[in-house]
Amino acid sequence: MGAPGFAKPSNVVVLLVLLAVITVSCQFQVTPAPGHRRGKTSPRATSQPIASSLPPGRTSPPPATSPPSSSAPSSAPSTPAPRTSPVAPVYDASITFQVSHQDTTGFNNFHEWAVAGDIAMRALEQINFASWDLAWDLSGELTGTNRFDPQPTNQIAFDHELTFSNAYHPDIFVAFHIDGGAPSGVYDLVDPRDAQVNMPLAQLILDELVKETGLPSRGVQTQERLYSLEKPQNRATYRVLLELGDNVQDVHFLDKPANRQKMANAVVEALRTFVEKRNYPRTDTPPAKAVDEDALVHTDPRIVLAQQGWGPMPSSDWAGFKEYHQPRPSG
Repeated sequence: MGAPGFAKPSNVVVLLVLLAVITVSCQFQVTPAPGHRRGKTSPRATSQPIASSLPPGRTSPPPATSPPSSSAPSSAPSTPAPRTSPVAPVYDASITFQVSHQDTTGFNNFHEWAVAGDIAMRALEQINFASWDLAWDLSGELTGTNRFDPQPTNQIAFDHELTFSNAYHPDIFVAFHIDGGAPSGVYDLVDPRDAQVNMPLAQLILDELVKETGLPSRGVQTQERLYSLEKPQNRATYRVLLELGDNVQDVHFLDKPANRQKMANAVVEALRTFVEKRNYPRTDTPPAKAVDEDALVHTDPRIVLAQQGWGPMPSSDWAGFKEYHQPRPSG
């Protein structure tokens, strides 16, 4: 017999030992660090988009209710600054506004000068694409007509206004009036002697007014002998007189500030389009602004309208436009 020793282990014993080793090894696996998921890549480390569970239409989660910890800066992008509107191009063009002098006309002592003046002033506040001036002399009586019936009345005021306007070499001249005793609607007047020159501007303004206000169009009309539109006293290239509704038929439209704003918006849009289409050269010079020193000598039109309940009482001077007051040029 050979020397005594250990018996050769059977296959069963070997298998049992291996199973015991595997069991012990599993009990000592490393636990993943908090915030990590085994087998997944951290969201910050991937360049692929993460599927969103946000409601439809949302592209980013709502802001956190508390600031993130300083030890773990947020990876979310900051809110972009509001995008500013591009600066409107300025053209080497000059626009004159002239306004009615008529006071108590029409329904319930309708103040034509105040209503027309409010519309003109609202328009001027928006004109940033060309130079402008307000040729409006209210130093005398609140009366006057351009028609030769048989002669214009308050012609001294018209002459003062045209002298002021001509000093700024206007390209465009627009007069603001309200009709009286006529059907509802808007229309404009041009001098028949050069109607072909003025028709495009007149039609453009009329189309914008009708579109913006919904009032009926009474067309572009010609009117002989309107003092403020005539050459040689008016030297502007383009000259149009607006009749912005009727002081009886349209009084309940004109007594609302929102509707007067619509009219102003329409005039501005038409003038902007006209200046752009006429290819006036662009300029880097800021547009000049001038207001006749006698334009608001009586009172601010907005105060008159507020006293009638046709608008809010202004809390300050008309948009600070007194800074643009210029003395009337001589000659």
